Amino acid sequence: MCGGRDFDRLLHDNIVKPWLMKNFDLPENFSADKRYTTLRHMATWAAEKAKIDLSSSEEAVVTLDDSELRVKDESGADVYLDISVTRATYDDLIASKLEESVAAARATMEKAGLSPHDIGRIVFVGGPTQYKPLRDKIAFELGIAASTDVNPMTAVAEGAAVFAESIDWSSQNRGRKSGRGALAAGGGLDLSFNYQARTPDSKAKVVAKVGGKVAEGSAFQVDSLDTGWSSGRAALTDGAVVEVPLAKPGENIFKVFVFDAAGGPVKLTQDKIAISRTAAQIDAIPASQSIGVEARERLADASSSTTSCARVTNCRRKVRRPSRPKNPCAPRLRDQLSSSFGKAASRTLFQTTGLSACLRSRAPTFLTV
Repeated sequence: MCGGRDFDRLLHDNIVKPWLMKNFDLPENFSADKRYTTLRHMATWAAEKAKIDLSSSEEAVVTLDDSELRVKDESGADVYLDISVTRATYDDLIASKLEESVAAARATMEKAGLSPHDIGRIVFVGGPTQYKPLRDKIAFELGIAASTDVNPMTAVAEGAAVFAESIDWSSQNRGRKSGRGALAAGGGLDLSFNYQARTPDSKAKVVAKVGGKVAEGSAFQVDSLDTGWSSGRAALTDGAVVEVPLAKPGENIFKVFVFDAAGGPVKLTQDKIAISRTAAQIDAIPASQSIGVEARERLADASSSTTSCARVTNCRRKVRRPSRPKNPCAPRLRDQLSSSFGKAASRTLFQTTGLSACLRSRAPTFLTV
C-alpha cells in the first residue's frame, strides 16, 4: 500500500496534472490521449525524481524543459514543467496510503495474536521507505522501532541471493543444503565428528562421537587450514565439544587430528571438515507448498446452515483439531478447493489434514498440504 507507483500517481494527479491544465491548452483527458503519451510518461518520471529529492530536502522541483519534453499543447505552445513541491504537501498526499498500511499491519498482528512488544523491529523494503518521515510515521503508529540495518533498495535481491545459495543445485529435486555435517574418521576407530555445516554465526561446534571404548589419554585437535588457528589437544571422550571460529564468510576448512594415549598421531581415512558461514539462517519457505484456511464464522452446531468463508493464504503448519462433530460445510469447502486445485488435490487435503476441522473454530487454523 506504500508502493512507489502509488505515490508517483498521487503527485502526478494532484500536483502535476492540475498545473499543466492551468498553464497550457490541454484537453481535460490528456492523460488518456495518445498524442500526449510522452508527456504523461515524462511527467510521471519527473514527479518520481522530485519524490526522491524530498527524501533529503524540504522542497523539490518537478522540472522538465521544453527541449526534453518536445511536446506542444493544442495552441502550439511548447510544454514544460517547473513545479515546486514541499515536503509538507507531499506528506498530506501520502497520508491516506500510510494510514491504510498501518491499519493492514495492525490487522495482521491481531490475527497472529501479536502485540508491538512481541516484534523487535520493522524492516522497510522498497524505494519509498527511504523517505524518513514515512519510516518515522509507521514506526510511531505501530509502536515498533524502525530498523536501519537493511538497505531498502537491495533487501529483496539480497534475500533472494541468500535463499538461492541455500539450495543444493546439484540435486535432482533442488533440495536444501543440509545444515548438519558428519565426518567418519575411519582408520579402525569407531569415531565420528558431528558439526554445524552451515551457520550465520561466527563460531560453530564440532562434537566427537565415540562408539566404543577409548584408551585414557587419547586426544583430538581441530586446526583451521585458512588461518592457522588451533583448538589445542582436547580429551577424546564421547560428546567432547570444540568450538571453532569461522573467520570468513563462505567455506571455512578445518583439519582434525587424533592422538593415542601415548601422544602419537592416529591416521584417519577422512580428516577434513568444511563449515560454511552464511549470511543468514534460511528456514523452510512454505509459500509454494502450503495453504492456510481460516474460519471467518463460528458454526453453532452440525445442523447450522451458516456458510463459512475460507480464505487461502501462505502460512506454516499450525493444526488445531477441535473434538466436535463433523461439519456439514466441509463438502462446500471441498467443492471450492476442487475448482481451484483439482479433485485429487482437494481429496488429499481432506484425507491427510482433516481440513473440515478448521470450520468449527473461529480462531485461525492453518494446515499444510
